[in-house]
Amino acid sequence: MTDAGRPALLLRLANRLFRAQEVVMSGDAVTVDAEQWREHARWWDNEAPRIREHLTASPEALASAGRRFGVIGWEVRDALTEALHARTEAGHALGRFCEGVAGHIRSNVAMYEQTEAQSQQTLSS
Repeated sequence: MTDAGRPALLLRLANRLFRAQEVVMSGDAVTVDAEQWREHARWWDNEAPRIREHLTASPEALASAGRRFGVIGWEVRDALTEALHARTEAGHALGRFCEGVAGHIRSNVAMYEQTEAQSQQTLSS
């Protein structure tokens, strides 16, 4: 899987987890469950540090990569160190992506609630 495909995969997984009650249809009315969407945003917020921690190579792991292969394995050692650094960078990028999704959800929920309130005010006047 390419780096470009990872955020899409993560998004599909999260959507499967939270599909249940975010939007409720009753007759002709559609109701958005804002609290459920806020919970969805919290999930994304919580996922950001978890994925960073999971993908970040510790300084100990980086140091041991240099010792694992001895004198004859310097090419392997360099490649492994490079891969561990790339994995760490990917974890930080996915963490930022998760935070961005959470912010996007919160922004849209706030905009929906504001529009809904304005619509109710317009209808009542």
